[in-house]
Amino acid sequence: MQQPVVRVGDGLFTPSINQISRNGRQLTLEPRLIDLLVFFAQHSGEVLSRDELIDNVWKRSIVTNHVVTQSISELRKSLKDNDEDSPVYIATVPKRGYKLMVPVIWYSGRRGRGNNAIFASPYTRGGS
Repeated sequence: MQQPVVRVGDGLFTPSINQISRNGRQLTLEPRLIDLLVFFAQHSGEVLSRDELIDNVWKRSIVTNHVVTQSISELRKSLKDNDEDSPVYIATVPKRGYKLMVPVIWYSGRRGRGNNAIFASPYTRGGS
């Protein structure tokens, strides 16, 4: 069975194997970061509060705000999204939460090629 692949901006990631590929390089992320990226991808363009992230990614485990902040920081580093003043992937929305800023396409196959797209987010960087 083929594993779903998700295109987030210019990166491809395969949640089932905790792997992201960008610019010809593959990186394995810890499962919690993949879970976080999947949740952002499922809600592309939406502002997600810390409570929403804790409820859905950490499943209400005992998690501090610092853990959420640290995880977002690690995910940004993995995506090479280190400029807080002009983020490409994940923006901080003051007093509200975080927002994935790039289009998302879900593919049914491993490579994310051809006509096997099963869902594309309507959000684009220029959108609202």
